[in-house]
Amino acid sequence: MGTKIYDDTLSEIVESSEGTELDFKSAKVITDVDDRNRSKIAKNLVGFANRSGGLIVFGIDDQSREPEGKEISVHHK
Repeated sequence: MGTKIYDDTLSEIVESSEGTELDFKSAKVITDVDDRNRSKIAKNLVGFANRSGGLIVFGIDDQSREPEGKEISVHHK
């Protein structure tokens, strides 16, 4: 069902530049669901699907690259 991304991998991703395979979206895009935000998400999904895929990271401000939303914890087994 999805891919697990660990803390160090997420840090590397956030330091990367957005491009044809990586996009950052504010947490507001998924918490304030309206037609405009649905359209933004749909455009990204269609764009990635028409290429070789990609990664959308929600909860990262695409300008400041600062995390938004809730604090997360990593639990190791």
